[in-house]
Amino acid sequence: MIDLISEDQRLLQELEGLLEGLEPGSEALPTVLAALRGALRAERTAAYGVDVGPDRYHTAFVHGVGFPQPPSVLSEAFDAALPPAGSRFGYFDPARPPLAQRNRAMRFSPLGISESLRALPITGEGEGPLWERLGLSEAEWEHARTQLAGYASSLYRQLGLEHLAQLRVLVCEGDMMLGWVGAFRAEPFTEREQRLLQALTPAIQRRMAMDRRLREAGLLGPALGAALEVLGRPAWVVTFSGRVMHANKAGQARWEQD
Repeated sequence: MIDLISEDQRLLQELEGLLEGLEPGSEALPTVLAALRGALRAERTAAYGVDVGPDRYHTAFVHGVGFPQPPSVLSEAFDAALPPAGSRFGYFDPARPPLAQRNRAMRFSPLGISESLRALPITGEGEGPLWERLGLSEAEWEHARTQLAGYASSLYRQLGLEHLAQLRVLVCEGDMMLGWVGAFRAEPFTEREQRLLQALTPAIQRRMAMDRRLREAGLLGPALGAALEVLGRPAWVVTFSGRVMHANKAGQARWEQD
């Protein structure tokens, strides 16, 4: 159980109410990000999802609050900055984030300061090298630092984030990342804000899981289902992350056999 002061308990209840009260299929994240910006005393908040394409990662959605760029520019910037499939974006691989980083609020220092590629100590995460706290080997840590000098730092400079501290959580369902949710500001984030975001993460996770299923369900319809059935051979609809969304009868039979 995460201990929160009474003010933060009230904020947590309000934020959870927003996440649970908005209608399914509605754009809940922008509303929640606006409220989260105030609760975390942040300058900007953002959220984005990632799909795995054949050659590179793509954004499934991008939302930002407090950014001077219009939504279309923000979306294009995030999508263009994502690396080839199998590469890290900062300290994690979007296709399978390290277990130590899943659904865990973490604080990071700005990329533009002298200790640019070092994470701030993470309160309550124990002792040991920073790469171990992030679930990385030392070799993976060094590689991540090199990657940060490329894709991520280019995006941060473009959006004016390189001198802002960061608080973020990789919202996951199992080993699949549903989305990145975080905040930026000039002053380092404190344990108080980290605890609040951590307490809110289960509600964010439930909402993002529902939204993802609704987006995927939108790919299916009666016409597509009928078309798959008349193919006369096994057929499946598979997401970018490799999950089978739908199979025709022949596909289901094949699936049960092999």
